[in-house]
Amino acid sequence: MKGIYTLILQMSETATIVTGRLGSICYQSGYYAYTGSARAKSGFSRIRRHIDVAKGINKTRHWHIDYLLPRTAIQAIIATSTERDLECQISNCIGREATPIIGFGCTDCGCLSHLYYHTDQERIIEEALNAYRRYAENVHQWEFRLEGEEIVAVYPTPTKTSATTPSRWDREWMELSR
Repeated sequence: MKGIYTLILQMSETATIVTGRLGSICYQSGYYAYTGSARAKSGFSRIRRHIDVAKGINKTRHWHIDYLLPRTAIQAIIATSTERDLECQISNCIGREATPIIGFGCTDCGCLSHLYYHTDQERIIEEALNAYRRYAENVHQWEFRLEGEEIVAVYPTPTKTSATTPSRWDREWMELSR
């Protein structure tokens, strides 16, 4: 499946991180919303890669988000399955109520940023959900928690296509969260 996604990340303490060609950036403790596209051939497997980078399984640093993920905790993922190019619209909508990290994640477009900071987790999640509700036909949200060293998905009860079979979307997310 393909679409657009937003990672909600928690930075527990302020840190200066060398972020690729952006150089050293001081990230304040708080919450960040990063919006990306999963519209390439690999689709939502991009999110699996982000989870692996956050867990320390994948050490490759290719995108700006790769430098930030190991220092944060994934709190939630919000996504829409779509062929439409909604990445910039959703990101900019989230940015109306949050502070941009200038130049982050937007080297291939004219946006100010695709990463936004807020001190309030509930508020940044609500802003992200509102952006998806405004632009997307479908909205999916998954929350995450840390159990020891493992990131565990806490998704809602799967949407059933029959009494016992999860939908294709739910099966895909269950696989990504392993």
